Amino acid sequence: REAQDQLESMNRQLQEKVDEGVRERLMILKEKESKEMLLIQQSKMAAMGEMIGAIAHQWKQPLNAISLLVEDIQDAHSYGELDKTYLEKQVKEIRGLVHHMSGTIDDFRNFLKPSKEKMPFLACESCSEVLHIVGKQMESRNIRVTIREHEHFQVLGYPNEFKQVVLNIMNNARDALVEKGIAQGEITVTFEQDSVSGTICIRDNGGGVPDALLPDKLFDAYVTTKGEEGTGIGLQIAKMIIENSMGGELTVRNREEGAEFCIRLPLFRQEENT
Repeated sequence: REAQDQLESMNRQLQEKVDEGVRERLMILKEKESKEMLLIQQSKMAAMGEMIGAIAHQWKQPLNAISLLVEDIQDAHSYGELDKTYLEKQVKEIRGLVHHMSGTIDDFRNFLKPSKEKMPFLACESCSEVLHIVGKQMESRNIRVTIREHEHFQVLGYPNEFKQVVLNIMNNARDALVEKGIAQGEITVTFEQDSVSGTICIRDNGGGVPDALLPDKLFDAYVTTKGEEGTGIGLQIAKMIIENSMGGELTVRNREEGAEFCIRLPLFRQEENT
């Protein structure tokens, strides 16, 4: 009986330790999840800020055009030239500009909407959509973005999240080019594929990343090269999306005149997904 009592006591103590260990592990996991959710939320807020800036650039030209058209209508009325044909022409142009602005809002809304499930998508098409959004900002800073010709391929993942990663990398390149006063900024996007994966590389001529941050420190939380203006979370979130969520790889290196970020993702194979 004494041996049995001792055994039961040891079992109770062991169970208590197991329970305590499980509770501690759950607390650690919850804390980690909470931190990751906070980082993701901060990243989303930063992305929304970028989107607002991009919308402002997209709308600037059509708003100016609408203002000039309205002034023309007013002048035509003052000089007695406002006939039906002239008015219909001006109204048609204004409606076209408003339709374009409305389409821009739809583009941004779809851009920020998270993808619900993995799906095949054309990486180059997603990059072109990002360029459509930030193109005006790049032009205003004398930065040329080139998407190199290539053989098209489909990758498997979350297309909207992928576009957010590309947006973050392009915006970082833009900021580096502006900060360093590069007279003719260049951002080049290239595509390569092998038997199992597709690789998208985004290269700039902004002078590169400090060697102390290579190869991986740049992706740590709150590490930034932008001083007080940087949050230091964009690239960490980008790495989480590409590697944890999409089963790929995100790397950075210095090459020639600037930095090169490469995103490697698994290719979509029809026969493997049927």
